[in-house]
Amino acid sequence: MLKDEKSYGIVLISGKETKCYKVIISGKHIEHKLIGKKTVQLQKHQKKGGQSADRIERIRQGKYLNYQKESEDFIVKSFQSRDIDDTSMEIHGIIVGGPGELKKT
Repeated sequence: MLKDEKSYGIVLISGKETKCYKVIISGKHIEHKLIGKKTVQLQKHQKKGGQSADRIERIRQGKYLNYQKESEDFIVKSFQSRDIDDTSMEIHGIIVGGPGELKKT
C-alpha cells in the first residue's frame, strides 16, 4: 500500500544567509533536506554623523534591497520543478522564518 507523501518548504532568513529546506512527510516518517544556502555580507548601520552619513545609508539600503530580491529569486528557484517546460512547485506549502524585517517582504 502506498502512503501519501507531502512536501513542505522551510526558509530561514537572517542578515547573513538564506537557507531552504524541504520537509517530506510520509505517514509518520518525517525527513528533511537542505536544498540550498545563500550567504551574503550586509553593511551595518552608520552610527557616526558627518557629510557622508546619508550617502553611506543610501548604499546600505540599496544592498539590503538587492539582498531581498536575490533571496526571493533563490527561494522560488529552490522549490520550483526542475523540468524545463514545467514551472510548477514541488511543495504543498512554505514556512518562512527568521529574525527581523527580512522575512516580511
